Amino acid sequence: MMRKPEGDKVVEIMVSYEKEGLDKGLEQGLEQGKKQGKEINKIETASAMLKKDMDVPLIAEITGLPFKDIIRLKEK
Repeated sequence: MMRKPEGDKVVEIMVSYEKEGLDKGLEQGLEQGKKQGKEINKIETASAMLKKDMDVPLIAEITGLPFKDIIRLKEK
């Protein structure tokens, strides 16, 4: 049978690992959200540039989006 102090230590370790896991998950989620936000911004910028009749190669160069993705946007 486990003595009380040992049991408390086990619980303390478990809580520590749980917090560490939650912190890491939150950090990963925030990073993923930032990446998605940047990608959405590129697409919105490319769409605005297409509305101004800018050339697809120039849009690809400025936004960093693949040429084929800009063509798909243009076809919408």
